[in-house]
Amino acid sequence: MEPIVRIPLPDPVAAADSAGRAGVGLDGGLLPWFVGPENRLVEVVVHAVLADATVQYNPLVLAGESGLGKSHLVLGLAAAYRAQYPRRPVVCLPAVDFSREWADAIESQSAVDFRRGYRAARLVVIEDVLRLADHEGAQQALVHVLDDATAAGHQVLVTAPSPPGHWPRIHAALQTRLEAGLCVRLASPSMETRLAILRDAAARRGPRLDEPAA
Repeated sequence: MEPIVRIPLPDPVAAADSAGRAGVGLDGGLLPWFVGPENRLVEVVVHAVLADATVQYNPLVLAGESGLGKSHLVLGLAAAYRAQYPRRPVVCLPAVDFSREWADAIESQSAVDFRRGYRAARLVVIEDVLRLADHEGAQQALVHVLDDATAAGHQVLVTAPSPPGHWPRIHAALQTRLEAGLCVRLASPSMETRLAILRDAAARRGPRLDEPAA
């Protein structure tokens, strides 16, 4: 049986509370993301991002249903990247906030500054990209972000409930660019992985949990 790998990442709740355009912090401590055989590629992706060796995987798409830990993974990964490379700008935000930023930039006639900020980011993380379905201008803006990042060798990571290619109301240009990278599908954790998560939670929170109860 393959071992369960424990990847320590910043607590996503604390990371979300301290998130901003410049990135996220590590104030909340570490909360592990457990990788079982069903999600072994996640370990490869995490190490590649933190080693800044992901150009071959750019852009990265993490696809999976709600509840599988996408936000935990990408928020923690962004925070860990910022901690490891404190001088490198990181942008980590939900797609709805990306759309709002773009709308504000258009209204204030600061689209050039908007694109300049994203060009400077060494890591761009956009959560739930399908939330851009009703925002055509933001979709086009993200296409430019992807093109600029790819040309500069900077990493872009997005999350979605399903792989690109058949997303309704998402422009073909955006889907094509995301398909050109690596899509990692998150699978539901196996029984062994769920037990590892449970034991870790019990150990951190204090209650004794014997094996029959687990």
